[in-house]
Parts: sequence; structure tokens; C-alpha cells
Amino acid sequence: MQFHNFYDVFTSMKDNDKNHIDYLLWNGSGYETIKKTFQEMYCDISKCYSNLVSQGIKASSIVGLEIENTYEFLVCDSALLLIGAQTIISNGREKEELLDERLTSFQTEYVITNRKSVNLSQKQIAAASLLKEDGSTTMIELQPDENDEKDISIMFSSGTTGIPKALGITKQGSLWSSNNFFHYMEFTPEDKFMIFMPLSNYQQRFLSWGCIMNHVNISLGNELLLFHSLKLLEPSILLAAPNFFYNLSYEQNKNGKSKNDVLKSILGNKMRYLLTGMAPIDNNILEFYRDAEMEIYQIYGQTEIGMICCNKVGLNKIGSVGKPIIDVEIQQDELITNSPNPIVSGYYIDGKLDRMEKRRATGDLCKMDEEGFFYVNGRKNDTMVLNNGKKINPASIEQKIKGLFDIKDVVIYKKQTNDDKFVLNIVVLYDKGNVADFTKIEEYINKMGEIQSATDKVEIQFYLMKEEDKKTMYTENGKFSRAKAIDTFQK
Repeated sequence: MQFHNFYDVFTSMKDNDKNHIDYLLWNGSGYETIKKTFQEMYCDISKCYSNLVSQGIKASSIVGLEIENTYEFLVCDSALLLIGAQTIISNGREKEELLDERLTSFQTEYVITNRKSVNLSQKQIAAASLLKEDGSTTMIELQPDENDEKDISIMFSSGTTGIPKALGITKQGSLWSSNNFFHYMEFTPEDKFMIFMPLSNYQQRFLSWGCIMNHVNISLGNELLLFHSLKLLEPSILLAAPNFFYNLSYEQNKNGKSKNDVLKSILGNKMRYLLTGMAPIDNNILEFYRDAEMEIYQIYGQTEIGMICCNKVGLNKIGSVGKPIIDVEIQQDELITNSPNPIVSGYYIDGKLDRMEKRRATGDLCKMDEEGFFYVNGRKNDTMVLNNGKKINPASIEQKIKGLFDIKDVVIYKKQTNDDKFVLNIVVLYDKGNVADFTKIEEYINKMGEIQSATDKVEIQFYLMKEEDKKTMYTENGKFSRAKAIDTFQK
């Protein structure tokens, strides 16, 4: 089915009592599974739509949506999309001052929140109240929003720099890219997609829309409830950052049981599709999961474009990010995309939109093999030139080390010396839960071909991570930010 707008998407739920969304709710003594059919969710969206309109929200409104990962977020987001209001998305955990400054800078009139007490400049609406139906609520018939040019949302992404940037999200790009990804992956109405990373991150909303359009069930969770949710809700599809899969493999090594038994006890018996992206993952980890008969499928995309390359069942090559699902080309080793419908219209700089071209250089170094599989070999700007003129890619070295040892992460950067040469700094990050042998790590690093070829002085350091470091050096999706880590150690 072709979806031209969000009205088409959400009204497709009206008669769908076969697919559902489920999530866990604490009832005071334990977790209770809440399950709603798409048809029931459509009714809740309709209630929310009517209540928002009665509050004065209309197509010209700018509304802050400041809620954590909850069913209320999806319902409110859907209703606002139907009204045509522009949303400013936040994760429900922003500091009050930063949130107020951000909302004010975009002239936001309302903010929907679940916070009990918050001092903001905008009119505040309690999210829970929007799903209630009382005598004063008159159900309004849903109407399509015809404005295709306006950005549906402004969201904030740290991207590769680790510094949040304001991005404009387009309607047509969102619908086209989401549908294109789900069609290519061939998810079925029997599948259930676990969405647990923050909904304030565009990617998770993108996945929820794809599920609705393609009649795929949804399990909604969060980072704290993930393992409970996997066990009790039994999803079949999980997208997680590489760190999640590294940590699970280390857990199995400590456990001593068979790989398959340990992974199934954690991920559930119905899991059939493990997806990862957002950062490189070492081939040793991919081989580990293949040996355990729990295949990981690498996918690759960018916030601005959506999914670009994907592995899938029957077409999965370890080390590659799969085959392209949009028009791409490689120029001077860099991947260039030509998307008919980019997700992002552009970046907001000082409140003004700097529009993005449909043809876009990704900044990623890439090659294609004879079968059409693509391989991403790090960021173009991360390439280091050593004192002897040799070029190395730090990300590939970092992933080799991380794939073999029980550590948190590795970061490599150069530091200039007084004689205009460079020291190659290799910082191995670990926490109290890691059991790696530092001597073996140091020996392995010094024997690596890339390190032996360096004429730079090589310094290896081991750094015990503090809780505040984890908040600073990782994004909301659990992706390690090299830029933030390097900035921390250089200071």
C-alpha cells in the first residue's frame, strides 16, 4: 500500500485488530504486560487528537513533546502529526533550563510532559490527561494535513561529532524511507519489533511508523526494562548498538554455558532478527553470534538520509553493511547518496533552516565487492597520517582490539610533540565489570601491523571509566562518541 501522508498511516490502524503493541507496566508488586491492538491504539490516538484540538492546538502550532519511552509518547506524537502541528522532541530527562531555552528558541507555544513539577515558559499539558475521555470531550473526525513542505518535527542528533544539532524532519522522507526499509527487510505481520532506545531519537519513531505501515507488531521498552521486556514480551526483531552485542558475548564467556543457551535465555526463543548499526562492529563478534545460530545483520544509514545499506536473511556477509537500498555511488573512496526523499530537510542554525541537497556526501570511506556488498572503513575525517606518511584508520584498529578483549571501548588519537612530530595515544577504557588482562592487551596492540608500521611514539593507557564518563562519552542510543572521548582525554 502507498502511504501519502500520516492520515493514511494511522487510519490504516482503524480496522486492524490482528496486530498489537505491548509493553510492561509496574503495578506496585511486579511487571504487568499491557497489550493493545492497533485498532485500540487508533481509538486512543483519536481521543488524544480531540483533546489536543480542544486545548487550542492546530496545524500552525509548535508543540514540545517531552516524554520518556512510553505508550503515551507514541499516541501523542501520532495525534500531533495528524493535526499537522510541528513538534520539538525531547527525551523527558533534559535539564529544565536547557529544555526551556530550546523550546523558547523555536517559539514553542505548548509542551506535553509527564513531569510532575516543571517551571517552563510554555503552556504545559499533562500527557496522561490526553488519553482520557470525559463528558466534555467531543470526538472529532480525523482530517489529513495537506502541508507537505513544512517540517513535521525538529529533533536533535549528536551525529558523529557528539554535539547535538537541530534537524528538520520531512513528512515524505520519513514515510518513504521507513516503508522502503521494511519492504527490503521483508518483516512479516507475525514479527514483533522491540523498540527500546529513546523515542526522542528519530530512528525509533521511524521504526514505529514502519511497523504500523507494514502490520508488524511492536514491543515498547526502555534501557532499564530491556531484559525484562525481552523475556516477557518475546519480540522477534531487535536493533541495538554494537556495545550491546559485545557485552552479551562477554557475559556468555563468563557464564560457561553454550553460546546458544545463554543468548536464547536473554534474547528469547522467538528472536530471529538481530540488527546492529550506528557504529562499527568487529567481525569476531559477528562470527561469535553466527556460531551460536543467532545471526547479526549489520545495517547502515545516516540520520539525514535513513537506511542506506542493509544485510538481511539470505543476503548477509560478515564485515559488510549489506547491499544499498537507495541510489548510491563511490567517489574517491567516499560514499555518496542520491535519495529521492531525504528524511532531513536541513540543519537549523540560529533558528534558520540551512537546506540540505538530495545528493549528499556521507563522509564515510567505502568500497564495494564483486557481489555488490558494501564495506564502510571509517570516517574520511578520522584518517590519520603518521610521521612516516602512512595513513591509518583508527576506527578499524579500535574495533579489532575491542572484539578480542572484555573492555568498554578504545580510542586512538594523535598528540603533537614539541619537535612537530606526533605521539599515537591509545586509550583502553574499562569499568569494574570488565575482566581483561591488561598485559595481554598491551602485547596484542604492540604486535598489530598498523601499530608496528608507525614511526610515531606509541603510548598505551588504561582508563577506569566513571559513571559521569559513561554519560559524556555515549549517546542516547549507546553509541560511543569518539569525538567526545578524544576531547575529554586531550583536556
